[in-house]
Amino acid sequence: MTDFLSRPRRRRQQGLTLVELLVGLALAGVVTSALLSLNISTSQTSSLLNSRNDLVAETQLAQNYVAAKLREAAYVFPTGTALTLSATNSFSTQKPGAGSSTWTVGTDPIVAVILPPEESGSCVTGGPQFCYTFYAYYPVQRGTVTANATGAAQPGPDARNDSSAWLLMEYRRPYASLALGTVLGPAQATGISGEDGRIVMDYLRPPATSESALFSQVDGQQQGVSRLTMRLASARLGSRETRVPQTGRYEVAVYPRNVGKPVSPN
Repeated sequence: MTDFLSRPRRRRQQGLTLVELLVGLALAGVVTSALLSLNISTSQTSSLLNSRNDLVAETQLAQNYVAAKLREAAYVFPTGTALTLSATNSFSTQKPGAGSSTWTVGTDPIVAVILPPEESGSCVTGGPQFCYTFYAYYPVQRGTVTANATGAAQPGPDARNDSSAWLLMEYRRPYASLALGTVLGPAQATGISGEDGRIVMDYLRPPATSESALFSQVDGQQQGVSRLTMRLASARLGSRETRVPQTGRYEVAVYPRNVGKPVSPN
């Protein structure tokens, strides 16, 4: 009798039953799954935060850089001006979705200005710092560049974003034969070929149909009248889309300080 009653106690002393092992494994699986899910969620959140910080920094740098150039302008090409940016690498000046390198101010998303010389001297013999310089800012489809560019001009293919994102480009060309004091005007829309566009900003978000244009301007070749407005936003699709800003666009208005003034080197 005593031996019969002690059998369950001996079995418990010998170890866990199969049911107890299965329950333990199930609980361990639940805990492991929860920890793994938490780790993945934390990793994704960290990745999204890093992506957002990168976009914020790049957007603000681009905005400050372009605004500084526009602020120095001595001439702003008015609405309706046709500009043909005949680049060595034509992909760097192609309008998104059009394949053309001819842009019309006010119709296409482009702003174009002329900056005065940086130093006094001969443009012909001294170098570009002594020249008036044409500057234009405009978007190009990201995939157009990644499919064709090489070396430093290649931003890196990104299958998730190449077809939707833009690059903000800068095109610059010194006027080799334009003397200091020349009255600037529409004639300077020629003689601007032969350069390539350079990337100023990656992952530029195209304006939605409900949003204002990338660039707009109030024409008038007098100081304090000519106004250029730039509206930048960025977006990048990863595990989720990151947008900067989350809604709307960063907008800055610039009054070119050399328009309507006697031109002197900056």
